[in-house]
Amino acid sequence: MEAAPRSWQFSLSNWPVTRKVGIVLVLPVLLAATFAVLRINSELQTISKLSAASEQMDVLRPTVKFLTSTNELAVAAIVGGNQDVDADLDAATAKFDQAQAELETALKSSNADPGVVKELSTAVAVSKTMRNSLRTSSPQTIGDQADEVQTRAQNALAGAPTIGDLRVQQSFLQFGAALTSSRLLTQERIMLAAPGAAANPALRTKLLTAIGAEITMIEVYRGMAPDAAQNANVLRDNAGARVGILMQNVPDPGNLPAMQDSLRASADAYSNETASVANSMDSKLSQLTTEARNNVLRDTSVVIGMLLAGLALALIVARSLVVPVRRLRRDALQVAHIDLPQELEVVRAGGATPEISPVDVHTTEEIGQLARAVDDIHSQALHLAAEQARLRLQIGNMFETLSRRSQSLVEQQLSLIEELERDEDDSERLQSLFRLDHLATRMRRNGDNLLVLAGTALRRGHLAPVPLSDMLWSSVSQVEDYQRVEIGTVPDGIVAGEPAVDIEHLLAELIDNALRYSPPTTPVAVSVARAVDGGYLIEITDRGLGMNAEDLQGINDRLASGGEVNVETARRMGLFVVGRLAKRHHITVSLRRTSAMVQQPGITASVHLPGSLVSPAPERVGDPTGQFPVASALPMPPAALASGPIPAAALLSGPIPADAGQLPMGPGQIPMPAGRSPVRTPWSTRRG
Repeated sequence: MEAAPRSWQFSLSNWPVTRKVGIVLVLPVLLAATFAVLRINSELQTISKLSAASEQMDVLRPTVKFLTSTNELAVAAIVGGNQDVDADLDAATAKFDQAQAELETALKSSNADPGVVKELSTAVAVSKTMRNSLRTSSPQTIGDQADEVQTRAQNALAGAPTIGDLRVQQSFLQFGAALTSSRLLTQERIMLAAPGAAANPALRTKLLTAIGAEITMIEVYRGMAPDAAQNANVLRDNAGARVGILMQNVPDPGNLPAMQDSLRASADAYSNETASVANSMDSKLSQLTTEARNNVLRDTSVVIGMLLAGLALALIVARSLVVPVRRLRRDALQVAHIDLPQELEVVRAGGATPEISPVDVHTTEEIGQLARAVDDIHSQALHLAAEQARLRLQIGNMFETLSRRSQSLVEQQLSLIEELERDEDDSERLQSLFRLDHLATRMRRNGDNLLVLAGTALRRGHLAPVPLSDMLWSSVSQVEDYQRVEIGTVPDGIVAGEPAVDIEHLLAELIDNALRYSPPTTPVAVSVARAVDGGYLIEITDRGLGMNAEDLQGINDRLASGGEVNVETARRMGLFVVGRLAKRHHITVSLRRTSAMVQQPGITASVHLPGSLVSPAPERVGDPTGQFPVASALPMPPAALASGPIPAAALLSGPIPADAGQLPMGPGQIPMPAGRSPVRTPWSTRRG
């Protein structure tokens, strides 16, 4: 469609999008000023965070000293036990008291974040508790208290204000990794110094785990800043040496000189690393603070004069773009998700094509043209749906007409065959007539498929109710190789006439599929049982090659969709027919593997008939089993049912008792009762 001529009136809403963008870009300085304002704000925030970080650095150094002294005090207390006089413990206590006093002084005079101060104050309180009960507490208690102090200090570091500069963040992360590694080393020293550690295998395992975690954190520490991690190799080698000593299974590894040297060297290395990282952070913070202040002064002088004019013009132009786009988006979504689906349902149901509501954008520029294009698409979609509905109706009518004409001929053929069967005495010719009768019945089933595809009923008029057993045998009569079908005991049940026709056809399609895709030497079993909801469950089981899980899931999805017409319909007509008939009567059909333990797992088709389709049969005197006699539809004495499931081949071949009213049989002939085909029950020959 040709675009409508543009109106060159002085109307901003009718200008092309390119002109609008050009206006926005006329004064690029305004945009630069806008971004500069954002940058100034970012720089001011950076300065604030740098100031907070500088305040934190005033507390960080005494915190590191405090943590080191706390760890040394805990290790000295556990190593010395409960001795009244211990020079090492007294020296560690003195260093701890000095470090604690320095940290408390720094916290009082600092303007650090309140969360940081709170965590560090809690750590100091816990450390005081540990210091006052060193000679009375157990090693486990001392270790837990020292670990809590470390945890509080690390929480304080994690909760401090963050800096956007990657260099500072890297230093803070590296410092946290160093503290974590030092904390793991303290846990190792406490475990090695604990009484009875040498005789405790579980403690040895826990110790190896702690050393492994320390090695991991050392590698993390090194990866953050390889150039700054000067003692990383020393720390890793010492940790590896401790692992080697423990793997030798020596009786008391904690008292070995090599172990003590390794622990002492690691503790010294961690002290050096934390001090180095702290100095690096202090230097970086000072440099960044100076840079941020200079940037703020420079950017502020450029932006302030142009900010207001640039913002005003940008808002006006942006509004002329945003408002139509929002309207177009709103109306397009309304059409796509609400209006069009509802209108398509009306058209597909045979209703008149509704008028569309145009998109509420009436300009002549690109956005307005796009709105008119959406209206055109909306209108064309409705017209196309209407054409498809008419075409679908015409095709359905053609299918129905073709099927009705074909079925009329088939019914005439069946009537003629029945007359010939009644007048024929020769057993060989009679058997040929039976086979011809069976082929005609299968031809009628193929014609019924066209009726299902057209969406019409298979039979018309009033149809009498049918016993469930007769319906099953009539389904078998419509398939090839019916001799391979075995039907078990069938519970009592009466199916209404019209649903019975559809159910018979549905079962015939499933039985035919089972026969086609299973070896010709194997039977196909049909079993019927009452369901817990009052309905009936019919299962058709074969022993074919089966299907993979993906194909099985796809077929079950198509069955559940109720016979939806798609590209697979022509190739799998039986699947479409089963799904369409099941949806018509609210029947549940699903396929599953018969067995997963054999070479040929086969497929089991489950058909659940709801209780509304099958009603209980009236009770009969002299039938204690409450089952329908299968022989009512086929030539088999009722007494033969007592032995269990009867294969169809057994009912359709072999000798027939003389008192059953059968005609004389020749070799290889198909048995039948007088005047009746063995493959069609009386109710299945009704004409529609």
